[in-house]
Amino acid sequence: MKLDDIYFVDLPQIGGREQMGKRPAVIVQEAEYNLPTLLVVPLTTKIKALDFAGTILIKPDERNHLDKESVALAFQLRAIDRKRLSKKIGELRVDQLTKLQSLTKELLGMRD
Repeated sequence: MKLDDIYFVDLPQIGGREQMGKRPAVIVQEAEYNLPTLLVVPLTTKIKALDFAGTILIKPDERNHLDKESVALAFQLRAIDRKRLSKKIGELRVDQLTKLQSLTKELLGMRD
């Protein structure tokens, strides 16, 4: 598991408007932090989600192995137990990861 990997994750139902269920998510935490949890950004195939701030479009390609266009929901950044990861799907391209990291920093008020 490393930064930029896309895995299927099982996000528990918490209530409210958080993403839940089995879905792809991008790992956005450096591998050197050997913690029991991982920071992930969930993906959705609901393209209408692009209307929200804190989102980017990820198109399927030979590297990410997604079946459909997906929206990375950076505003839904969350920590999950490593046990919630199942199968690795693929990886983001460098430009996609850079854009997602920039967006996440912006959401957290961490401007360069």
